[in-house]
Amino acid sequence: MKKAQIILTIAALVVCFGVSIFISINKFGVTNPLSVIGGLYQISFTDTKYVEIQKSPKVIIAKPNSSNNLLIDYMESQGYSENKEGRLGSILEFTQAEHIKYVDFSVNGYYSLWKWR
Repeated sequence: MKKAQIILTIAALVVCFGVSIFISINKFGVTNPLSVIGGLYQISFTDTKYVEIQKSPKVIIAKPNSSNNLLIDYMESQGYSENKEGRLGSILEFTQAEHIKYVDFSVNGYYSLWKWR
């Protein structure tokens, strides 16, 4: 009887972890659900304005308030400037000399998501 409970518990944990990976990939484009949870916690309950939740391709989660200006400030601190003519809907274009970076920008009431292309 105990063996069956242990197996069911392990199976339930594996299913929950699989679902969390699926949600993380689907909503955030990140395979590590723990980094997403940590990032959401940091921007929700601390003074942190943004958190990098994946390095390659870079994905940052940020506070939703004035997040467009926050993204532009972040990119300017990296040496890039916004090219307003290159904007395509939610995709912002940033240039630095001959380098061009495209960032997919989205925001809702809880967080802002910046995905590099």
